[in-house]
Amino acid sequence: MSSTTAVSAPNYGYIQGELISLRDVQDCDLSEIYRISFNSQTQHLWAPNLPLVSFEKFADRLMRRIHHRWDHFKVIVRRKDQCILGFSYCYNIAYANMTSNICICIDKAYMNTSQCLQSAYLYLSHLFIDLKYRKLYCEVFAYNYQCLSILKKLDFIQEGRLSEHQFWSEQYWDMFIYSLNRRQFSECCRTRSRLIKKLSCHQLKN
Repeated sequence: MSSTTAVSAPNYGYIQGELISLRDVQDCDLSEIYRISFNSQTQHLWAPNLPLVSFEKFADRLMRRIHHRWDHFKVIVRRKDQCILGFSYCYNIAYANMTSNICICIDKAYMNTSQCLQSAYLYLSHLFIDLKYRKLYCEVFAYNYQCLSILKKLDFIQEGRLSEHQFWSEQYWDMFIYSLNRRQFSECCRTRSRLIKKLSCHQLKN
């Protein structure tokens, strides 16, 4: 598979919120995704064991994973200037149960901004509304305080905890397993309507 081959998703190539958009990856995105993935200040938050490789090897590996291991890979961009904020994808999908694990990786420059929450909400909307997923899971290390805060704001519930699962910064850390189902997301949209109105043009229907 060529590292310059773009991924296509015929039905949902471009998902648009009021401020944030999700789109399929393009050739010109790969260098920015590479930079975000190997940021030494944030890499430990989602992939602490990912070895540094050349851009060419990374691009080829990324495309292979998108085609064979991950699904619904989207580049997260700011609408007004098409600035790349991060990327998101699903893995360990069980289509029989309509469940999946999700990963949303945001550039360090935008982690402490409302755009981080907006990005997460829009991707969840896409999965629950457009693609009809029933339940989504998120694995997060105990030291990833920013992610834990976002999950709580979106009403994710802790379902599991793997003790001393990940070694980082001279110690072992727990990994939490959080989940959110479609009914809970619908309720989140209702109870946090003021916040949701600012995040996306999507409207969840039962």
